[in-house]
Amino acid sequence: PEKGPALIWVLSGYDTGWGKAGDTRRRLEEGMRLAKKIAALRKGALPRIYISGYDEHNANLKKWRAEDFFEKKYAFPKKNLLIGPREHIRHTGDQFGLFPREFLKGNKKIAIVTDAYHIPRVRRYVQKFFPAQRERFVFYPARPVIMSPADIKRETKKIIGYSKKGIIPLFADTKKIVVSGATGFLGSHLLARLSA
Repeated sequence: PEKGPALIWVLSGYDTGWGKAGDTRRRLEEGMRLAKKIAALRKGALPRIYISGYDEHNANLKKWRAEDFFEKKYAFPKKNLLIGPREHIRHTGDQFGLFPREFLKGNKKIAIVTDAYHIPRVRRYVQKFFPAQRERFVFYPARPVIMSPADIKRETKKIIGYSKKGIIPLFADTKKIVVSGATGFLGSHLLARLSA
């Protein structure tokens, strides 16, 4: 973080409210924590956060920002929270396709905040939409969430479904390794070594 991305891109989840267990809330809270950590380490300005999701997400987030919700609850200035317009986003691929290109100007890093299980899919989208700039994107997992077997099954089906539709290639790289329990203590350390 001390090398610091200039922008933190929080990928929204399915939920459009601010429920305690909601993906969007958890990811955005992680983004705000990361922004504050970067500012403290660099002894400088707070990085901006960009978030864009379903139309209802964006409408709710803009309403809460206008009501100073993020300043009151999280001490996070609203001028640093950028929310996308209503763009009829349906899935993560749309979020990448509609990512504002002005954020790519210069040579600054962009941190993408999402859940650990979501990062492999997000990495493929970076390769698909930003092949020339892929080195500028770094991935930052939100605090872990315990997924139910039903959630894991749903995510797996989604990845396969997107692949069949041609939205993302299922096997883009020449080598693939599946790590079961990758968000656990041993799995996360093994994953770090394998990635290196």
